[in-house]
Amino acid sequence: MGKALENYAYHIDINVTFTQSLFGVLVVQYQMCYLSFLKKIQIKPAMRKFIPLFALSLLGFMGCKAPVLPSGTSYNLTQLFGQTVPEGNGGAIQFDPENMKYMGNTGCNNFSGTYTMKKKKLTLSPATLTKKMCPDMKQEDRFLSMLGQVTGFAQKGTELKLMGGDRVLAVFGE
Repeated sequence: MGKALENYAYHIDINVTFTQSLFGVLVVQYQMCYLSFLKKIQIKPAMRKFIPLFALSLLGFMGCKAPVLPSGTSYNLTQLFGQTVPEGNGGAIQFDPENMKYMGNTGCNNFSGTYTMKKKKLTLSPATLTKKMCPDMKQEDRFLSMLGQVTGFAQKGTELKLMGGDRVLAVFGE
């Protein structure tokens, strides 16, 4: 197996968890969650001894799960670009991972579109939108602008965050 892995550069994502045991000892757990072979490189003879260790560490790769968007739940907008949105005014979003579609409401018009998940990157296609005249078109424009900037998501409990890089674009709750 060492020969198959030689002479390539790699990109590896690792999940690291820090916990404290009953005896106060810090426990570090890690899982490799993504590996990509970037390009063929020249490996120095001194580094070749680490290739079998690298190959064995791939066994941890099996325990990771790819990020999955929540299915069947409609999330109501609570924050947009860091500003709190009054309840019932902000809109909502829902994902259908089986068909790779998203849909929702901007607070006035309904929208839908498709999305792709590649590794940890989320990309939303431009939304198809109904054309009602809304009392607050600025809010709708900001919502649609946010959808165009999404590159990922984070979910904790009943909260869903749509991210643009490391920046939180919008926060939704059930």
